[in-house]
Amino acid sequence: MLFGTCSSQVKAELLKELGCDRIINYHTENLNQVLKQEYPNGINLIFECVGKEVFDSCINNLAVRGRLVVVGFISEYAKTLEQVTQPRIYHQLFWKAASVRGFFMPHY
Repeated sequence: MLFGTCSSQVKAELLKELGCDRIINYHTENLNQVLKQEYPNGINLIFECVGKEVFDSCINNLAVRGRLVVVGFISEYAKTLEQVTQPRIYHQLFWKAASVRGFFMPHY
C-alpha cells in the first residue's frame, strides 16, 4: 500500500496520478490519528520532507525496524528554527529498532 501526504487538493490530485492508494491532506485530517487508525502496525518506510509536526507523526508511527528517510524540512526553510520542547526521540527508535537517515542529494 502506498500512501502520500500533502497540504492541498491540487497536490492530492498529483499524488493520485503518481499512484498513491491513500492520500492524507494534513490540513484537513489529523495525520497522527489517521496513521494510528489505518496503519496500526506502523509504517515500514517513510520519506519525509515537511518537518515539524509531520516529522513527529512519522516518528510516532514507524513500524518495528521501520526506516524514516528525511529528504528536507520545508516547514522551516528560511525561517527561525522551531525550539523543540518535547521528549527526545531516541526511546521511540530504540524500542522499535527503527532508524532515521538524512538524504542530502549533493552527497550522492
